Amino acid sequence: MQANSAQRFIKSIIATFCYFDIFHHPLTLLELKKYLINLSGNADSRIISNKKLFNTLQYLRNKQVIQSKNGFYFLKNKKQNFSLRSLKHLYSQKLWKKAYFISKVISRLPFVRMIAVCNTLAMNNITSKSDIDLFIIIKNDYIWTARFFITLAVSVLGLRRHKKKIAQRVCLSFYITQRAMNLKKITINLQQMPDIYFIYWFASLSPLFSEKETQENFFKKNIWIKNYLLNFYPYQPILYRRKVKLGVFSKKIKTFLESLLLKSLGQKLEKFLKELQFRKMSKNYWSKEREKNTDVIISDNILKFHEADRRREYRNRFLEKLKIVKF
Repeated sequence: MQANSAQRFIKSIIATFCYFDIFHHPLTLLELKKYLINLSGNADSRIISNKKLFNTLQYLRNKQVIQSKNGFYFLKNKKQNFSLRSLKHLYSQKLWKKAYFISKVISRLPFVRMIAVCNTLAMNNITSKSDIDLFIIIKNDYIWTARFFITLAVSVLGLRRHKKKIAQRVCLSFYITQRAMNLKKITINLQQMPDIYFIYWFASLSPLFSEKETQENFFKKNIWIKNYLLNFYPYQPILYRRKVKLGVFSKKIKTFLESLLLKSLGQKLEKFLKELQFRKMSKNYWSKEREKNTDVIISDNILKFHEADRRREYRNRFLEKLKIVKF
């Protein structure tokens, strides 16, 4: 391996550790491989072998840049992160069961095409106060109808995050339609630095329910992610026994409901529910600023309600860690 190539490879490894250290999250060898960041964003088809990665990690251990314990790797003097990850993993299991249950409910509602867990739970990096963040893909032209029924169902179950009721509840803050599946347009320009938080947000998405075609198209539309994560591969819920499937009866009921709503009745209902929800949204302070950023987006194809979007903050913390770590 040439000197310049070796240095770039080492820098990518360090950068990856620096980012995950923000969240006190050590990585296994396979996780490091999947999340290995390429900050330049230049497409690179080279396959990184596990052996090459392992040997480089051994080199960095000898240089006392990183440490390891029980198969987890982390920056030097961050051994406490190993214990934290173990504790957070235990917290996560209870929420995964709840996420699976609520996904079974939502998947049966009209026009829902994919449901994915995102943010901290997707990384098994939660605390006892964490919620369940869901990312949902909806059939074109029915985002307002679907959101109404989803919100209603989660509220009836008493699981909707609302005001100060956050812990172990469901946060419904990100919907898109099938025509808005390419998410690159909502990344933000951070002074020649890629939108690293969003890149890892996408990479950790964990679909629990999805129509096969929808999930395949979604990841095809976002193939640009591999410019930054050369070894990225989508989450496969069946490997984790978390795949939600509709039974024959549930499919028939869902298809029947959609057939009713695909006619003029459904179009009128969509218009009515849009006006109803939009009127409520317009009262919130952030709706007045929605055209100025990608933190909050309200349209017929994207509904994104991240009022406290922390992408810039995480970018700055990441850059500070990069400056501190010597290698």
